[in-house]
Parts: sequence; C-alpha cells; structure tokens
Amino acid sequence: MIDRNKRLLFFFYVLFLVELSKGQSSRITEVNVGVVTDVGTMHSDIEMFCINLALADFYSSRPQFQTRLVPDIADSRNDVVGAAAAALKLIKNKHVVAILGPWTSMQAHFMIDIGQKSRVSIVSYSATSPFLTSLRSPYFFRATYEDSFQVKAIKSIIKLFGWREVVLVYIDNSFGEGIMPHLTDALQEINVRISYRYVISLNATDYEISLELSKMMTMPTRVFIVHMPSSLASRVFTKIKKIGLMKPGYVWILTSGVTDELSLVDEAGIEAMEGVLGVKTYIRKSNDLEKFRACWRKKFPGMDLNVYGLWAYDATIALAIAIEEAGTDNMTFSNVDFGKNVSELEALGFSQYGPRLRKTLTTVRFKGLARDFRFVEGQLQPWVFEIVNVIGTRERSIGFWTEENGLVKKLDQEPQNTGALSTWQDHLKQIIWPGEANYVPKGWEIPTNGKRLRIGVPKRTGYTDLVEVTRDPTTNSQEVKGFCIAFFEAVIQKMPYDISYDFFPFETSDGKPAGNHNDLIYQVYLGNYDAVVGDTTILANRSSYVDFTFPFTKSGVGLIVPVEDQVTRDSISFLKPLTWKLWMTSFFFFFLIGFTVWVIEHRINPDFRGPAKYQVTTIFWFAFSTMVFAPRERVFSFGARLLVITWYFIVLVLTQSYTASLASLLTSRQLDPTVTSMRSLLEKGENVGYPRTSFIFGKLKESGFTSSSLIPFDSAEDCDKLLRKGPKKGGISAAFMEVPYLRLFLGQYCKDYQMVEEPFSVDGFGFVFPIGSPLVADVSRAILKVAESSKAKDLDLKYFKNKDETCPDPVTTPDPNPSTSSRQLGVDSFWLLFVVAFIMCLFTLGKFTFLFFKKNQVADLWKEFHRPDGDSYINNVEKCSCSPTQQTSGNNIQETNQEDSGNNIQVTNQEDSGNNIQETNQADTENNIQETNQKAQQNGDLLGVRVAKGSPRLNHLLFADDTMFFCKSDVQSCQNLMLILQKWAVGKYLGLPELFGRKKKDMFNFIIDRIRQRAKSWSSRFLSTAGKATMLKAVLAAMPTYTMSCFKLPGSLCKRIQSALTRFWWDSSLEKQKMSWIAWSKLAKTKRDGGIGFKDIPSFNDALLAKVSWRLLTKPSSMLAKVLLGKYCQSSSFLDCKVSNNASHGWRGICLGRDLLKTQLGRAIGTGKDSKIWQEPLISLSKPVTPMGPATQFSQELTVADLICPSSNSWIKEIIQLLLPEYEAEILEIRPSKRGAQDRYIWLLTKSGEYSAKTGYLVANLREERPLLNPPAVDFASSIWDKSPFKTSFSSSQITSLRKGLETSKLLTNLPPTGLGDVPLLPWILWTIWISRNKRIFEKRQITDFEAVAQAVSQAREWCASQLVSPQSPQLRLPYQIEEIGLDTIRGFTDAAWKTETKEAGFGWHFSDFLCNTEHHGRSSASNVRSPLMAEALAMLHAIHQARDLGYKKLSLASDSQQLIKALNLELQSKELYGILHDILSLSLTFDFIRFCFVPRDKNRRADEIAKQALFLFSAFNVPMVIPVLISI
Repeated sequence: MIDRNKRLLFFFYVLFLVELSKGQSSRITEVNVGVVTDVGTMHSDIEMFCINLALADFYSSRPQFQTRLVPDIADSRNDVVGAAAAALKLIKNKHVVAILGPWTSMQAHFMIDIGQKSRVSIVSYSATSPFLTSLRSPYFFRATYEDSFQVKAIKSIIKLFGWREVVLVYIDNSFGEGIMPHLTDALQEINVRISYRYVISLNATDYEISLELSKMMTMPTRVFIVHMPSSLASRVFTKIKKIGLMKPGYVWILTSGVTDELSLVDEAGIEAMEGVLGVKTYIRKSNDLEKFRACWRKKFPGMDLNVYGLWAYDATIALAIAIEEAGTDNMTFSNVDFGKNVSELEALGFSQYGPRLRKTLTTVRFKGLARDFRFVEGQLQPWVFEIVNVIGTRERSIGFWTEENGLVKKLDQEPQNTGALSTWQDHLKQIIWPGEANYVPKGWEIPTNGKRLRIGVPKRTGYTDLVEVTRDPTTNSQEVKGFCIAFFEAVIQKMPYDISYDFFPFETSDGKPAGNHNDLIYQVYLGNYDAVVGDTTILANRSSYVDFTFPFTKSGVGLIVPVEDQVTRDSISFLKPLTWKLWMTSFFFFFLIGFTVWVIEHRINPDFRGPAKYQVTTIFWFAFSTMVFAPRERVFSFGARLLVITWYFIVLVLTQSYTASLASLLTSRQLDPTVTSMRSLLEKGENVGYPRTSFIFGKLKESGFTSSSLIPFDSAEDCDKLLRKGPKKGGISAAFMEVPYLRLFLGQYCKDYQMVEEPFSVDGFGFVFPIGSPLVADVSRAILKVAESSKAKDLDLKYFKNKDETCPDPVTTPDPNPSTSSRQLGVDSFWLLFVVAFIMCLFTLGKFTFLFFKKNQVADLWKEFHRPDGDSYINNVEKCSCSPTQQTSGNNIQETNQEDSGNNIQVTNQEDSGNNIQETNQADTENNIQETNQKAQQNGDLLGVRVAKGSPRLNHLLFADDTMFFCKSDVQSCQNLMLILQKWAVGKYLGLPELFGRKKKDMFNFIIDRIRQRAKSWSSRFLSTAGKATMLKAVLAAMPTYTMSCFKLPGSLCKRIQSALTRFWWDSSLEKQKMSWIAWSKLAKTKRDGGIGFKDIPSFNDALLAKVSWRLLTKPSSMLAKVLLGKYCQSSSFLDCKVSNNASHGWRGICLGRDLLKTQLGRAIGTGKDSKIWQEPLISLSKPVTPMGPATQFSQELTVADLICPSSNSWIKEIIQLLLPEYEAEILEIRPSKRGAQDRYIWLLTKSGEYSAKTGYLVANLREERPLLNPPAVDFASSIWDKSPFKTSFSSSQITSLRKGLETSKLLTNLPPTGLGDVPLLPWILWTIWISRNKRIFEKRQITDFEAVAQAVSQAREWCASQLVSPQSPQLRLPYQIEEIGLDTIRGFTDAAWKTETKEAGFGWHFSDFLCNTEHHGRSSASNVRSPLMAEALAMLHAIHQARDLGYKKLSLASDSQQLIKALNLELQSKELYGILHDILSLSLTFDFIRFCFVPRDKNRRADEIAKQALFLFSAFNVPMVIPVLISI
C-alpha cells in the first residue's frame, strides 16, 4: 500500500511537470498526445519516466522545432474497459492527435477500433499479440516486436537438440493465444508433436495451478514452452519447483513475454527459474544507450530499466518527429451528432489531422536507443533475438538467433553446418539445465509415477523359439519367453532410462490366439496396448496406423522346396567320367607310343628283341604299364626317352582327371530342387503352404494364388509333413515363410529342402508403438546398440541353434545342398596334349626312318632292321649286371662287351688329392682367409713373393694367433688385400670386436660360451637355492656387463643369455633339464614386487649404455666426447641429435642409453646463463618438467638468467608472473648461485643428481606401470582382528594404509586375561595371520580364528618372558666435546627453522671467540624454501657471508645437520643444494682457515632460538632482511 501511495505521488509530480511545460513561448505549438497506462504499477512508472526523458532529450537537442508534445495521461485501471474509456476521454475532451499505449494486448484490441473510427493513431510499445495484426487497422502502430517473430528462434532451439515432443503452457487470453497458431505451424515444420496444452487463467488459484502441474508430472514429455506475463510466470515457476518439475531431465523454454520482464520478477521467482532457456529481445549496445542507462541509474537507482521502457522512449521520439513533419495545420476534429439517443462511441468525431500524421509515421526513420527505428507495415521488424540461460538470480547470454545464420554463439560468427558432424556446442555456449545438470535432457522420459506399459504378445502354437507363452499350473501365472522377448529385454537394458512394463498375451479366455498379427497390431491403434513385442513384420499398410522401430531380424520371404538326387549309379559307372571318343583316342595313343618306342629301340635295346609274339606283347605291355608304374624295359635312345617323358606327362594328366571325376560322380549327391521359382508354381497351379496368422497369405493372394491352393501350417513339423505328402496326397509342393521361420526350418530339415527364391522383399521383425510415440526413436537406437554388441550374437546362437548340427546357417549359406553336376571329360579337354604326342611320334619315327635308309642301302631292309646296330653308341655303355636281359638265357641274345680303349667310356670314382674340395667350417676365420688367399693367388689378384726362382709364390703365412701377408707394393694389390681383410679379418680389442658386420649376434657368441662354461664348472648338486642365486647374480649375470656397457646386444642374443641363466637356475644337473615353472620376467622383478632380483638383460644393457651417455653429457671436454660429438653432433646437441643411417653400432647403443637418460633428466640452475627457459627441465627435482608454452616472440630465446636480478641475485617475480605464472612457486624455490656456478644436468632419481646404473635399470625395467599384486583374501584376517583381545574396538576395514595401521595400534590396550600388560600384541597377530594364510594356501590346513588368536597371545607371552633378563647398567654417553681450535679462530653456530605449510624459513647464527667475551649474531628469513635441508644450507650461507663481512680470517662453523656437514666436507653433489653448496665452498676459499663440523641440537640452542625468532617475525610481520647484531658480554 505504501509503495502504491509513493507511486501515485510521483505520478502527480510528473503531471505537474507536464502542466508546467505548457507555459512556453507563444511561438511553440503544443500538440496534445494521449498516454493510456495502468497508473500506479511498476511498468507504468518506468514507461512514463522514459516518455518524459525522451521529450526532454529530444527537444533539448532540437530547440528549432516548432511543435511540442504535451502528454495527457489517462488511467486504464488495469482493465480492458477502463482503457477504452480512457481513450474515449482523451479523444473527446483533449482532442489528442495520437495515443501512446496501452500496456496489454487485450486493452489495445478495443483501442485500435476506437482509433480506426476517430482516425487517431495508436502507438503501442508493449502490445505484442499477433491477433492485433489481423485487425489490419492503418492507424495502429506497434513500436515493439510481434510475438510470432520469435517462434523461429524457438523452433531452431528445439531442432538443435532433437526434441520430438513439447508441452505448451500459456495464459488464457489473446496475449497467450495469439502466438499459438504460429508456434504450432513452426513445430510441425520440424515434425515436433505438441503432446499437451496447459492454458492457465490469469485468476487461477495456487491449488488449481498445482493440480495441473501434478498431472503434467505423469506425462512422458519433458520439454515445456511457457508464454505468459512475468507476474503469472513467477507464481507458476514457484509451484513448478516445489512440485519437482525442475529436476534434471526437464527443459523449460520462455518466450520474450517473460524474459523481457525478468527485472520485474521477485527473487523467489527468479530462483525457481534456474536452468531455463529463454528467447529475449536483443538490444544493440551503443554509446547513447550506455549514457541513457547511466543517467537512469543516477536518477532512479531503485528501478530497473527494461526493454519496454526503451520502446516507449523510441516511440515517443518517433511520434515527435512525425508531428513535426506533419505540421500543425488543421488539427481539429469533426464532431458527429446523431441526437440524444446515440451512444458516446457513435457520437465520436474523427480527426482531420489523423491521415497526415499516419502518413508521416510510416516514413519516420532514426537511430533509437533499442535499434534503428522504422515501421514496416505498421510494426518493427526484428533481425536478431538473444538466447539466455537463467542461472541463480540473473540471466546469462548463451547465443543469438538471426534470420540469416540461425543459432550462433556470437553475432559475428560464421554460420555453422547443421549436418551430422555439428553439435549444439558449435551453436550455443555452455548451458546449465534445471537441477544443475550438465548434460542435454532427452526431452522424453517414462515417469516413475506413471503407468506401466501394457505390451501385447502374440500367442503362437508353433515356432515357439520366437515367442512362447506358457502358464504355470500351480500359480496360474503366465511366462513369456523366446527370441523376440529376450531381444526386447536386452534393448530395454540399453535404454538411457528405466521402463516398467507388463506382457499381455493376445489370447482368448480358453488360451487360444485371439486373432492374427494384424488384429494384434490394431489393438495398439485402439489404445488397448501400449506396444507389441513379437514376430511382427514391418509392412507398409501396418505403418499407416502404428509406428515400427528399426528391424531387429533379417528381412525377406523365402520359397522352400524339396530337393532330389539326379544321378543314377550302376555297375558301369566307372566308364562315365570319360566319353567314348576319349576312351578310343587314349587306346590308340597307347598303341602308337608303344609301337614307336619299339621301332626306335628294336635294333639297340635287347629288351625289345626276341620272338614275334614277345615283341608284340612287349609293345602293348610297355604302353599300358606306363599308367600305373615304370616298365621294366629300359629305354636307351634319346628320341625314345623324350617321347616316353612326354607320354608320362599325358598319362599323369589323364589319370588324375579320371580319378577326380570318378570320385565326384560316386561320392557327391547332385541335388536339384523340384521347383525353381514362384512362377512355375503359378503356372502349374500347385498347392503351397504359408505360416498361419502370417501376412504372407495376403501377399500370395495378390500374386495370383487361389484360396484353395493355399494351405496354412503352424509349426516346422507340420510344414515338413505337408511337403513330404506332396500335392497328390493333399500336401504342398512348396512353402513360403519369412527368414526367421526359414532359419528354424532349414536348421532342422536342411538335407531335404532348399530355398530357391525370395519372391517378396519386406523388412524384418520390429516392435510396434502408437503413432508419434517418442519411444520409437529411443528403442530404435537401443536396437542398433544391441545389434552391434555381442549380445545379439549370443541370442542368435541360443535361439536359432540348428537342431541338426550338420546343417549350415541358411542366412550365410542359402543353399545347404549345392547342385554339383559332373561333366564327362572329352577329347576337347586334352586335344593339345594328344597333338603334341602325335607330333613327337612322327618326329622320332621320321628321324629313325631317314637315318635307317641313309645308312643301309641293302636290298633286304627287313632283315637289316632285325639285325642289332653294332655302330650305335649305346652299345658302348656298360650295362648293369643285374639287367634282366643278361640273366635270361632263353632269348638267345648274344651280347658282346667290346672294349675299345679309344672309345670306351668308363665311369669310375677317381680320388684326386689335388682337386678334391674338402668342406671347411665357414665360422673358422683362418680357413676362410687361407681359402680366399689361395683363390686370389690363382686368379692373379694377390700373387705374393718368391724366395727363389724355383720356389712357389707365398702370399700369406699363418701362425698361432697372427697372419702375415705378402704382396706387391702397387695400388691394385693393396686394394685386393684390403678387400680380403674387410671380409674376413675381424679383430678384437680388450675382448670386444673391432668391426661389426650384419650378423652381430655371431660376434658376441663368446659371451654365451663363457656363461655356459662357467655354469658347467660349478656342481649344481651341491649348491643351495641361495647359493645359486648368489652365483647367478654375482658371477654369471655380471659376465656380459663390460660388453653391455659398450654395445647394445641384439635381442636374440639377450634371449640366449637369459636362457643360459634360466637353465642354471632350474636345472639340477647337466644331463637333465627341468621345467621352468616361473617366467624369467617374474624372477627379474625386485623382491618387493615378488621377484628374486635377477637382472633383465635388455633393460640392464640400456642402463649401462645410459652411463656412457651420462659421461658424454656431463663431461663434453673428455677425449671420447670430443671424438663422438664432433662426428655425430655437428649440427645439433647430443640430446637432440638423430641417429643417421651410417652410424656405428656403438653410437646407436649410446643413443639408446641417451633416450633412457632423457626420461628422468633434470637441470640444476647455477647462474642460469646456460639454460633456456622453454627448452630445459628446470621446474622440478622429482620429475622432468619443462615449462609449457607457447612462448611469445620476445621470450623464445630467454635464459633463466634473464629471470634473475643481477644486483640482488633474486628472482624477478614480475617477469615470472608474466611468462610462467603457473610455475611461480616452483621457480621461487630454486636458489641460483651468486658465485658463478655453471648450470648442469642432473639425474632426478638420486639425491646427488649423478646417474647410477641401479636407478637407470629401475627406469628401464619399469617403463610400464607395475601391476598391483593381487590382494589376499581378507575375510579370515578380518575375523581374527574382530576376535583379538583388545579393550577398545578395532575395525580392520578402517585401516587404509600401513602407516595408519601402526598409528592405530598404539592406541590399543590389551585385556587383562592376556597377561601381557603394555606389551604390544599387534606384531604377533600380523605374524599369525601370515603363517595361517600360508598354511591355508600351500598346506591346505584350516586354522580357525580362535586358534590363530590363541597362538598369537602365546607367542607374545613367550617373547615377553624371554625379555625378563637381568638389567645391565646403562652405558654412560660421553658428553659432546668441541674440538680444540686456535685462539684466533672464531666459532660459528648456525641453525634454521622451517614451516611445512608455507615453506617459509628463518635462519639464525652467532659467532664467539675462544673466551666468549664478545658475540655477534644475526638472523634472516626467506620464503619458497623447498626443504629443511635447504634451510640449513641457506643459514650456513648467510653465516659465512656475515663472517666474511666482519673480516674473520679463521672460522669454524658448526651445524646440527649431519647431511649438510657431510656434503661440505666431502664436497658431495646434491641436486637440491647445487647452487648453495657451490657458493659456500666458493666463499670458503676467501678464508685462511675454515672448518665445518657437526654439533648436537642441544648444544646449538642459541642459534635455534634466533632462527625460530626470525621465522616468527617473518610470518607475523614479513621482515625478511638480514639483521646483524653486536652484543658485548
């Protein structure tokens, strides 16, 4: 009430200012302009302030204008009738030329009619309903955006996230209903369904709102579009959050009607809207707008400016410009008086000035605060909307929508592709969804408090592998199972949300099917079922009233027909592989070949001579015996042998082809289908079968089959019976069935039937849902996930398993009985071979005939043909004594053995010692050199020398271990000698080869030989396991160490070395090899990891080579480093150089060690001049950390010294914060040297920073993460701990580490019955658990938890009793005595105090002479001190600095840090104290005498107190300076 009174007072104040402005100069024409508003409301105050500020700003910047707008304010009283009355009053009484307002679209509706009648322009800055446009009044101007303009932005948001259903929530008036037709059309364009509309009355109670919202919770849709005023939205969203509709998964989208007025919503309403998206009017930023906002905040600090105030500002200026351009002529009204009985509206006159003002308003253009102002068809046209996300109590911009580019993150952003690779992050910024969810809601969920899905299931009597419905006779409950059911359950598990459902078989009361699949699917359309799961095929006619998911089975309809064998087998089947022509041709060539061989061999071969009958039989015997074996008759002549070889090949081809064809004919079934296509069935009018209740019946009817020829069947057994009967006995000739039924059928009867055709192309089985169900998309995606996983294969194997295991899969092998027809082999397949044989016969016969006639000119040629040819060379060949012809005396064949010394050829085995080539061992270098030199001497390449003229030439002499070469002193001889040496002369130096070839493993074979020889020399029978381990580690594994420290051994050689070591470890004798029960890789693990600690040879090789690399890196001035680096690292550093192709084997091994070295290489900073910031691992001392870039152009070549102040030698924090802000703390902990220490590389795994092969081996052997040991069973151990006799309770589950367990054990108190008192029982319980565990695992002995506890208590008592011995007098500890020093030597004591949390340190020191008459002490402090050891070293450095400044020449400094004193006295390296130790040792050279010694802490209390005081002052007051103090005692 008080706020309303204040607003009324402010309103009258504004009215007073308006009246005051009327007293202007007479030159200015005042023009009355009406303002209709809801006086006393917040939005009315904002608009009136903006209108008056607009008039003030406009006329102050344009004093030359002749018109002045005088606003006349009329209160509409927040009512439609009140707005109309106010407009009538202004027009009739004030004669206003235009009216600004009203606020709502309902009020504007009546005022537009009044303005149309009176020709008074109505300029509204807040009425946004599209219904107002339909009035088509030329006197209505909308100085804001119509609501329908934003529906495209809303459509783009919904399309971007892929939501398929929305719920509309809007107010029940013309403002709320005006946008709905446009929004509905836009959503239909992207196929988005409006599942529900919630229309809220402006006067709805909280109960009514809550009741409707509760109803919405049970709906699956989770995307809501809200269009209502902000005042109602605040109430609604408060209830929405209270009911639970703002949880993760929900989406709320606000129109500009809410987002443009968020400043008017109270805090509770804003908090309830957290996570919602909104489309907001975009206001372009400009300097004028910022100035106006600043002025607004200054004048009205408690009032937020909104977009409607800016529209009111721009609308006022537009009206002022239009009136100025229209002029002031004829600003009168024409009154109409129809008498006393007419209404006030009917008696209303019209403005003479109105048409001219309307015309000028349409042409007004200027740059307004909100945007470029211009009326297009009586209203402003938007070009961009802003997308906001409400977070907390404010809104955050996440993107924009433009007509050209759609949704973009920024207005200047290039348009994004909305294809498959585009995501919503490419178009909008990060969004916080309701419930602070960071994932995109799906837009649809099954409500947990909603109903369960009713899923219909077909009732089948056959093919129950797909769907089976059974009833339990005892409980009368139904069980549904099968492939379709199991696949659906697997799909539900892949769904992103839970779905509750129940199966309902589609059956009658007596358990029979209630109809076919079409009837079942129609029940979904009627709403009786929410879905159908079963063997429902996806068909076009079904999809007109239901929706199907993606198919989850193979598609298609197959035609099944019987098969029969087409081959008849009889007693002469062996003749069928070949045609009769091929048989006759083969017999002819058998005779021809035999005859030709007889003709050629008759005169020279006794095997082909004899009586006539014998020769005829020999012809046929020789020819036909070539088919199966080699004939006994030998063939001597070249022509006959060539002919026989050709015939052998032809016979081989013939016999193999005949064998293969005959085997195929006798063993293979040549099965052919009885029917080949559906067309043949139609032509013959055969009966066919189909599964009962299947859609195939309709398909067959459409194809031309009559109803009488279609016979249904229920199961695979029924189909088999019908097919076996055949059409003559009332059966069928073929069957049509879908692929899943076909798989089950052929999996049982594949030997008798075959699929020959797929006559119909249909999709597979799919799940059925109502049209528009959002479950279809999610279930389809889940089907794809299951199909791509192993679950689909498992279900396929389970339910489609062949009952006949010999049957193949009909999907992958559609024809289980392929038709195998065998073709008879004919002459056409072998004609080329027969032609070759015929040509060979003609050639050999022609040659024989020509030579025979040429040699013999006698009259009786036939007798000469039968006479042996004594001139043939064949007779000179010695025949085998075992020849069957020589053993046959009945043939009367006289053989002569003519021995002619000039012509006989005797085959003997002569052994010539000069030419005999003896095999030599190629591995023997000396023999190889000797043989090569002999060949070189014979070839004249290396002639050698002669001792005398008659002596032979010598080019080499072999001695025991040397070889001497002799050659001429010319270039050619030297080159030939070098070739011999390069090939064979491989020498050794210090046991290692000088040159390397390709077979490097052969050069290092001596290592294997030495290991095996040494292993044989020890008697394994007399060595224990510990002795073997010692021998293996100390001797055998150490033998290749020297070689591995120089060269990289081949991998095969490393395996052979490990094999030799393995055999020594496992074998008990040389004659018998035992099984290697544990792999060498496990034995090579450390004892901590369960191994024995043997060396892994390849890893140890790398670690040793890294030692050489370390020497090259840290000592580049050595001779070896100069030679190698000068050769291989000319253009790059050692760490960065690449291995060239021509690099030596030794350098390759060094580079392998370098690679291992780089894994744990760090950089110790001295002066920092040699270390570049972006290239060196200088950040950490525990792991190699190089600063991450990118480096700027000016800082690329900066060194660490550039970060250090030269005068104070301290870090320049400003540069560090600029270049390396994330590494500031680590860099400040580094202490650079003030005395010129050079930067150096350090090995991070040792304290000193020096590389060691031990740590290098650990890195090489543990490059892969070490697997955790399997945790032992803890049930038995837990029961022992629970029964332990402790006074306080002890839970083993609370112990997460050994340290925590030991700390907890200190608090345990033994119970009195144990008799242990304060003796700790924990060690004995641990020991008992370990022993019991071993007995359980290895000895299979079960020990109860009570026995284990009793055993632990007994052992603890026994140990306690053994400790009761006679007490010995304690040894007196000698007091610490300071070593005597000279009288002129000053004693110094240093100490440091260090705080762990802040890494701050205080340093203290004091000096005294021999008599302690005077004392100097000082303190200092510092931050970023890495460790207590560094603090002690810094204290020593500060002390020695002050000692030098005081002029001391002889000094004895003491510290209570033994590690520091040891490092100073022995000059040990330390990676942590590198620069500090260098400075201390460098400063010590300025003294005549200096000594560093250790002092106990109790003798160093004075320095300790000073250090703690310095730390306190630094922590409390930040006093880091060095404060020397002089005190006289």
